[in-house]
Amino acid sequence: MRSLSTVSGVFRLVGLSSSFFTLSVGCDGETGFSKAPDSPVIQEGQGEITVEPMPIRIENLDWEAGTTRGQVVEVRNDGDNTLKVHDIALTSNAGGALYLEDVGSLNLGPGVSAEFSILATLTTFEPVESVLRIQSGDVDEPNLTIPILAVPEGYEFPDDTGDTGD
Repeated sequence: MRSLSTVSGVFRLVGLSSSFFTLSVGCDGETGFSKAPDSPVIQEGQGEITVEPMPIRIENLDWEAGTTRGQVVEVRNDGDNTLKVHDIALTSNAGGALYLEDVGSLNLGPGVSAEFSILATLTTFEPVESVLRIQSGDVDEPNLTIPILAVPEGYEFPDDTGDTGD
C-alpha cells in the first residue's frame, strides 16, 4: 500500500484571510487505479447451435373456429463455449397467421437451452409457410433458417408425384 504525504503551510484563499490547514496529497506515483493481478482468461472452443424441431410444423388448426395452436422451439448450445444468439425472427408472418414470442438476444452456456413458441391462427382452409431465421455466433451456422408450415385440420396436400395417370 502506498502512503500519503502531509503538507502544512499558510495559504491565501481568495476572499478570506490567511489561515492554516493541512493538505493531504497522493504521492509515490499513485494513480488511483488498481492493478489486475492476472491477465484476462481467453476461452477456447466455440458455441454450436442446435434447434428442435426442424422443420417446424403446426398441424390440425381449426381455421373455422379461429383456434390458435403453437409449437415450442428449443435452441440449445451443444458446443464447449458460450453461444451468443443475436436475433430470432420470422421472415414473414404469413399475413398475420403466424406469431413469434419475443425472445431477444441470448447468451447460452455449454449445454444450456432456451425455449420459445411460434403460434398460428388460420383464417382460410389453406396452409401457410414462413421461415424462422436465427442469427448467432455459431461459426458453422451464423444464419440458420428453418421452414415453418401451419396446416388446417383435414387439409390434404395434392399428390406431388407428377404422375398424370396416363
